[in-house]
Amino acid sequence: LRKEYRDFAFGRIRRADISTAMSGNLDPDTQWETIIDVRLAAHRGLDDKQARVVRDEYFEGAIEKTIQSRICLMPYLLQDIRASVDPEKQAPPEYQIEVANIESMRKYLWD
Repeated sequence: LRKEYRDFAFGRIRRADISTAMSGNLDPDTQWETIIDVRLAAHRGLDDKQARVVRDEYFEGAIEKTIQSRICLMPYLLQDIRASVDPEKQAPPEYQIEVANIESMRKYLWD
């Protein structure tokens, strides 16, 4: 209807009707269409035993785990899993996981 991309909170939608209207030609939404790799690791502030528990529980024993995310959803993903984007300020015990490739992700984070 508005000829632009919109975000919706599905929990607030009470009813939806099928529309036959075409959305028209919209400029690509690169934040939605671009998939990025988010590399996760046990937080560097954990001792060896704690890091092992995190790796076993979240990464099936691997040193790191890579999750793919759309750029626009990545901040929500990190917030949901409580992954640290600043390991010096966001430390254990509140944060057990950190983003291992944060420098390439920083431009996509919220301020």
